Amino acid sequence: MKEKKLLYAIGWVKDEYIVEMDQSNNQVQTRSKRRMWLIAAVIALTLLLVGCATMFFWLQDRSIGQETYTQRFDSSGHYITPTEKTMDIVTLFGSGGSALQKAMAEWWDFRLNYPEAFELNLTEADYEKIPERYNFTYDCYTLEMTEKLESIAEKYHLKLLGTEISIQRYQYETALEGLGLTSLLRSDVPATMENGQGCVWLPQNFNFEFFVNLDGLDAHWAEDLYVNYSYVQAGYFPDFGTRTLDLEQIQQWKYTTADGTTVLLALDQTGKGIILAEQEGGSIFIDVDSNLGGPNFPEPEAVMDQSGLEYLADIFDYSIQPQSVDVESLQQQLDADQEVQNQKMRDAVQTYSGFTEYLLEERSSVRSAGVCVLRFRWRRCGGNDHLVRDSQRNHFSGYRPGRSP
Repeated sequence: MKEKKLLYAIGWVKDEYIVEMDQSNNQVQTRSKRRMWLIAAVIALTLLLVGCATMFFWLQDRSIGQETYTQRFDSSGHYITPTEKTMDIVTLFGSGGSALQKAMAEWWDFRLNYPEAFELNLTEADYEKIPERYNFTYDCYTLEMTEKLESIAEKYHLKLLGTEISIQRYQYETALEGLGLTSLLRSDVPATMENGQGCVWLPQNFNFEFFVNLDGLDAHWAEDLYVNYSYVQAGYFPDFGTRTLDLEQIQQWKYTTADGTTVLLALDQTGKGIILAEQEGGSIFIDVDSNLGGPNFPEPEAVMDQSGLEYLADIFDYSIQPQSVDVESLQQQLDADQEVQNQKMRDAVQTYSGFTEYLLEERSSVRSAGVCVLRFRWRRCGGNDHLVRDSQRNHFSGYRPGRSP
């Protein structure tokens, strides 16, 4: 019997079945008392188990809506008869009927039925009326939207995210330090973060995307492992962390990590995984992609499997306690990082070798940003080798000392 049904049944036990025990003879009373204690013990144990179970929620419990789509290919990429299927809108923060889940469902439903910005013929003056935190963080483009957002937050006793601070890849270590953190990975694992970037929302909410370098793991999918890590403090209302998922195509299981944390793991057939962890102070949501930029229908051995996702779940630190950001201090340090980067760029273009070395150093950073990747090759022209952009090659071959542009 499922937990909810069991609790429902217990609630409907009639009082007279308990009262009649006191109306029995002494011999029956003795047996009844023992039986009553046994029933009470069973009920107590059941409630304990149910209470523990309700602390864990599957992706189905996190659904706030549905969309339909037409499936035309199977998991191997073969064409099939078009089939209408349903995908769930899943919130990865807030679940099981929580205030946050209800708030996100209400906001999603409002946005779904609200006119797009281009349909309203908005002017620049219209956008200037929207406070920056509502425009950038919550993508509000009318005052009506900001009022609706505020009313939802107030209704469910939630706080809106504070000022948004964008973090560039050369600033993420400073941002972590400003949050009182040194890494999002456990200190005792052979793994490091690379090329992080993202956003911090005051006072201590954040989202960082980065690559993870797994030292010693001999697996093809571990070479370019992309991670998107989000933390939302309890009591706050984020406008991110929703996914549209075909839950029939996703494996889900509960896993206890090496440090004793219980997490929800989910994995699809393209090598994309999800790690969800709840803590008293907030929620952690981690996107993992072992097939970044790869084919839509990869070979199974080319992407991570269940054991691979469990390996990754063990490298993250779920005990983090971000501190409130000192805005003035953090901004000064971020500005200093920006000036160092600006100087680095100015120096790089002074010499040919300096510029090519700069491109070599920046290549993975550009890739991690999810934007256009510049690729280069050598071309012989006029007796000299020239470094030119090449859309056919998948790497930067490096500069050659002594060659002139």
